[in-house]
Amino acid sequence: MAGPEVEIKLTLPVEHVVRLTQSPALFPAQASRRKKRLLSTYYDTPDNLLSQHGLHLRVRESGGSWIQTVKSTRAGLARGEWERAIGSPSPVTQMGDGSPADRLLERKKVLGSLAPAFRVDVQRTIWDLKLARADVEVALDEGTIFAGEDREALCEIELELKDGDGRTLFDLARALRTSAPVRLTLLSKGRRGYRLRAGKSALPEKAALPPLQMQGPAAEGARSVLMACVASLLLNLSLLAATPGMELVHQTRVALRRVRAALTLFGAVLGDERSHALRRDLGSLSDRLGAARDLDVFLASGLDGVDEAVRETVRAHASERREQAYAALATDLSSDAHFEVTLSLLELAETGDGEAAVSLEAFLARTMDRRFRKLVKASRGLQKLSEHERHLVRIRAKKLRYMIEFVEGEAPGKGFRCLRDTLEELQETLGKLNDAVVARVFAMDALSEAGVGDPESRLSAPPHARKRDHKTLDQARDARRRLARLKPFWSGWKGG
Repeated sequence: MAGPEVEIKLTLPVEHVVRLTQSPALFPAQASRRKKRLLSTYYDTPDNLLSQHGLHLRVRESGGSWIQTVKSTRAGLARGEWERAIGSPSPVTQMGDGSPADRLLERKKVLGSLAPAFRVDVQRTIWDLKLARADVEVALDEGTIFAGEDREALCEIELELKDGDGRTLFDLARALRTSAPVRLTLLSKGRRGYRLRAGKSALPEKAALPPLQMQGPAAEGARSVLMACVASLLLNLSLLAATPGMELVHQTRVALRRVRAALTLFGAVLGDERSHALRRDLGSLSDRLGAARDLDVFLASGLDGVDEAVRETVRAHASERREQAYAALATDLSSDAHFEVTLSLLELAETGDGEAAVSLEAFLARTMDRRFRKLVKASRGLQKLSEHERHLVRIRAKKLRYMIEFVEGEAPGKGFRCLRDTLEELQETLGKLNDAVVARVFAMDALSEAGVGDPESRLSAPPHARKRDHKTLDQARDARRRLARLKPFWSGWKGG
């Protein structure tokens, strides 16, 4: 059997399983409730060739029979799935039905080197829901992933569309959230297994941007880019909720900025009203991540300018504020509002349907050119701008950099690299100036709260600080001058 598997995946603390099973949303299907044990072995070559090709190969045993399944690792609700019954636990060479794994498995050296990569052992509880607009299978999996000597517990719910309107899955997810603290995730069992196998369970995930059909409809390309950005954000949010830390906060913040850049760039073709509302609703998460990140950076590198006699006082104050920032972030990630905004993001990426009936290339050329010109104009007289105005220029530069990175695979290499590198230099130099301002504010606050007299004198000497900032500002001005002289790589595109 071949075809796309359309599902939403949720995670749940195991102590809330009973609340989930008693959800009114599942009452109509209680008569269909059943349980079974599933033992799954994922196979790959020693160098993870299948995974590198975006495929997971699984053999699952249940009740004395075996099913071999190949799944694509595409981000989103609809993923390719090919499966067939086999006569033993060992993988076979052909899936049939056009599985993209067939060509790889036909190679003798590939099939000969396949070996178990990791195992998943779960107890599955299933409900068959027949709703007004769709038939949905709800599966609750409780169990463990085993990779060598390492193991990881899992407790997740899969809402799989069997027939009908896919939007029903979002309504059902919201209904389940009213009964138990479920969270949205895009970390499949296969992905979790590979991360566990590589010892990377707590490391961030970076966005894998899709190839784009530049002559195709703008809305289709917009959804594809947004889905890739949302997938990266959701993956990192899942990891951050489980194991908070400095690098995860940083990468989650980057992923969030990419999402907001995509919503800004593609608002007209995704639906302006929905895109604007989501950008606004993501503000709280952005603020929480920003507060935690600023304190991480300050504690890592911002104390050098503080008088050594009071450095520990400042460090203790900043450390306490950092703990508070992380606690506030954790509260945010577990809130109903956070669940709704992340689910709505995924929903927009799947169903966004703005009215711009133009090609992706024409839309991007026009839209990015407008933003490029606004950045050049806003950054004029950089040395005369206030700290806040320079910060806003930095945000514009960063957003435009993210936007052009969405089309890196379609852009001429030299032109793309020149613009990206110039934007990055402008962004980073202005970022150093902003970091210095933030560090000074943190230090002053800490010293004032500690009752230290004349806190200004306890910070680095103003002449030294001014000399450093002047040099950084000169670098920013130079990057801005080069930016203003550039001819953007999209100028030759239709609509550019």
